[in-house]
Amino acid sequence: MVANLIYGIYAEQVKTVMVAYFLLLAVVLASFGVGLPSMSLSLYEIKNFALMFILTSLVLIPLQFMQGLSAEVAVTTALGFGLFHAFVKAFIEETIWADILKKRIGRYGSAITFGLFHLAVTYTALGINFIAIGILMILRFIWDYVHDKYGIAGSTGSHFCYNLFAITGKTIFG
Repeated sequence: MVANLIYGIYAEQVKTVMVAYFLLLAVVLASFGVGLPSMSLSLYEIKNFALMFILTSLVLIPLQFMQGLSAEVAVTTALGFGLFHAFVKAFIEETIWADILKKRIGRYGSAITFGLFHLAVTYTALGINFIAIGILMILRFIWDYVHDKYGIAGSTGSHFCYNLFAITGKTIFG
């Protein structure tokens, strides 16, 4: 219904991914006996979210143009397909890897599992893209640092921005 209007032919795929993400979150929360982190609408958290979103945009926007993607295509794709999808995935991943796993298995374990979790999106016709997995591990380290300094709102803001650019297919992966 509404999903079909927003996501078009991708509606079923998006619903499946969202259900999988919510199930993953439920399993992790139950396994570690923790609750969801709070991301309030305080001025401090809104500032952190916006600051990290803007800083991440400033890094990624030039890549869009260097790779030949028009601003119109990028904005249309991100707005039409990704706002909810990208935010939910970013918040759930930040909850799992920055808020829970980093405390249990450390930064390196968190980065490694984050990279391995994304095997499906790094797989190409040539096989597994190990460079992409390495880049995702580096991103996890960056987002962990952002989480330490700016909280769940800051790391989610940066991660959300990255996801919006990833939807267009034009990120640091090319």
